This record gives sequence, C-alpha cells and structure tokens, in this order.
Amino acid sequence: MKQRLSTVVLLLLMGALIAACAAPAAPAATGESSAAAPQTQVIELEFWTLLTGNLAEALDAQVQAFNASQDRIRIVNVNQGGYNELQQKLLASIAAGNMPPITMVDYIYVPYYAQQGVFAPIDELASPEDMADFIPALLEDLSYNGRPYALPYNRSTQGFYYNKDLFREVGLDPDQPPATWEEFREVAKILSESGVYGTYANYSRWYFEPFVYQWGGVLNDAECNPTLDSPEVIAMAKFFQDLYHVDGYAVMPATLSGTFDQAAIEFINGQVGMMRQSTAIQSFIGNSVDFDWGFAMMPAGPVTRAVTHGGGNVAISAFLDETRKAAAWEFVRFLTDTERSAEFHMATGYMPTRYSVLERDDVKAFHAEHPSWLISVQQLEFARPTACIVRNVPEYNAIITQAIDRMIINNEDPATVLGEVQRELQLAVDELRAAGTLIP
Repeated sequence: MKQRLSTVVLLLLMGALIAACAAPAAPAATGESSAAAPQTQVIELEFWTLLTGNLAEALDAQVQAFNASQDRIRIVNVNQGGYNELQQKLLASIAAGNMPPITMVDYIYVPYYAQQGVFAPIDELASPEDMADFIPALLEDLSYNGRPYALPYNRSTQGFYYNKDLFREVGLDPDQPPATWEEFREVAKILSESGVYGTYANYSRWYFEPFVYQWGGVLNDAECNPTLDSPEVIAMAKFFQDLYHVDGYAVMPATLSGTFDQAAIEFINGQVGMMRQSTAIQSFIGNSVDFDWGFAMMPAGPVTRAVTHGGGNVAISAFLDETRKAAAWEFVRFLTDTERSAEFHMATGYMPTRYSVLERDDVKAFHAEHPSWLISVQQLEFARPTACIVRNVPEYNAIITQAIDRMIINNEDPATVLGEVQRELQLAVDELRAAGTLIP
C-alpha cells in the first residue's frame, strides 16, 4: 500500500508537470526573472547537483573554475544530496513551474523528461562536430526520438574491487581475480574461512540489471512487458541470497543506503575481501586504504558477461529565454568539454565521455600508470542499453530496491517476491500504454 501511495503521488506530480508544460506562459526558472536580462547584467543561474563527498568537491571546483574564467555568468551550485533526493525535488519543482535552469539528472529519467518537453534538445545548441566527439553509448540513454536531451558528465560502469593482500594471505594469486561468479563464490569461501568476509550481501538496483543479463534473463520483452519472474532472474536472485543466508560468505554493510564511501567502509577497513562497486571510486579507494588492492572487470555470469552504465548527466531547462539558454549552454559546454572530462576522469575514476579525452597525452600517461582506469571504457563492449521498463516506470527504482531488501535482508522467497514485482510493473506499463505515453 505504501508503494502504491507513492506511485499515486508521483502520478499527480506528473499530471501537474504536463499541465505546466502545456500552459501558454513558460514557467520561470529558479533564480531568474521572466524578462531577458540586459547584456551588461551578470546572469546568475542555479545548477542542481547530486554528487557527494570528494566527488562533489571535484565537481564544485570545475563550477568555480567556470565562474573565474569570465565575468558575465555566475553559476550557483545547489547540491541536492544525491540521486533520489534530486529526482524528488526536480519533479516537485517542475510541477510548481519553478525548475532550475541547469540540472544534473540520472540517466534513467532523461527520456521521460524529454517526453514531457521540460529539457532543451542539446543538438540545437551544440555543433555536429562537438556531438560526434561524445562516446555514442553514453548518449543513447540520454536521447528521445533520436535527439539528445542531456550530456554525460559522471558516468561509470560496475566494477570489481579486491584486497590483494588478503588474497596473498590465503594463498590466492593476487593478479588473478575471479573471472566468473562461481569462481567468486569459491574465493569468497576461502576468504571467509580465514576470518574475514568474502564480500557484501546487498546489491542495489544498478547491479540487479546486469546480473539479470549475466544469468541469461532480460528485464522486459520486445513490447516492454516486464519479464522479472522468469527462471533465469529467480536463479540469479537465489545465488546472491545464498551467499548471505546459506553460505555465510557475505556481510551486510554497515550502511545500506548512503554514499560510496559509507557503503565501502568494511572493505576499506580490511574486513571484506571483495566488493562490487562503481568504477568511479578508484581514486577514493586508493586514497583511503593502506593495503594493496586490485580492480577488474565484473565477473561473468553462467551465460554471459554484461554490465550497464549509469550516472549523472547535465540538462538545460526548455523554459529559459534565449539569453539565459545561451548562458546555460556556455556553462554546460565548459563543464562537458574535453579538458574537464579528462580532469574529472583522472581525479575520480569516472569514464571519459569523449573520444578526444583518450587522445590527450596527459591521459595516455595517466593510463600507463593507472591501467585500471580504462576498464570502464573497455567494459562498454559488454554494456547493455537501458531497458524499456527502466526508462518508462519512474517508480521502478523503488520497487526493485524494496524487492532486493526483501530477498537479501529478509530472506523471502525470490519467486514470490519477483512475482509480485512482475505484476506491479506490468500494471504500470499497461497504464502507460493505455495513456499512449509508453516510450519505445
């Protein structure tokens, strides 16, 4: 009931959003007047962001670098606390007709916002040559009807971290991380018998999706109907459930929801030997641990190897007047250019967003010293695009997260839980199809 109530609230906000988009007068963006600003006036624009910790600091440094580079535009960094928090506040701001001029946005929501007409098409601002420099796989999830509505900024894939010192202590080759999940289970057993935990018990919605593919399942069929109650998905869920409840090789993290650093605290303290985490925290891990560690591609499942890519992107409000839209684009172009992408990639571990980044001499030298930084790019060979069900159902994230908690924490039967998820998502898809708003 609680989940359905949140869905009703979301639908009400969506209705208000559509009404706002259809109104004859465009809503004013936060921090701006409805009239175009004189050319001599400093244009101040809010930029809603969602990164935390050292990642937020790296982003803010680039915002301040833009402000220092000229005196006509001032960007105000308004941190909203995280992906989910920003999503909730953005929906509310749009429904109220007061959305920010520039915002970061999770990749899974861009097509939905584009369908509602609240983001400006990027290709009407950027040159064809500029757009051609972006890695196409990163733009695919940001497009609607063939047009991009946001640009990638902090994008990553899933990666595999492991404690090389612990591997050595138990007689494992520190340069040979497990290549499959069955090998992973064997290594987790050896590590756990030595007095530490092999891995973590939980996995988020972002990991659920590639695991489905690795076990030979899919999230939806060709018509966008969910397929999460299939034998393949149930078997996958049972594998990770058993690591915790049957094998005892996994530990529940101290922080189930929080920033990357909070979720990885047991690994950092040497109490967990292996973890699945974003490629984006390699710099953080390197600066936080006092042991030898390794980073590798995600292990392959029983059927195939697969990852998904995700993260934050930058979009511009469609409701800005031409003067402010031009100012917003000047900032977004600066933030996503080759220099900034290279800088952010080397400082964090997020993947480079442009081909030209990989051609820079400083990046080539950095990769020679830190070869694991390239894994996020190499894994794009195995990356799957965002599934139709994920693009279309805004409450998908909450539904899957709740299901994972029920299976992993509460040890509920995966077939029962996933059957309920299947019915709830099918209902949402049927409602969208009936309304004619299903995004193909």
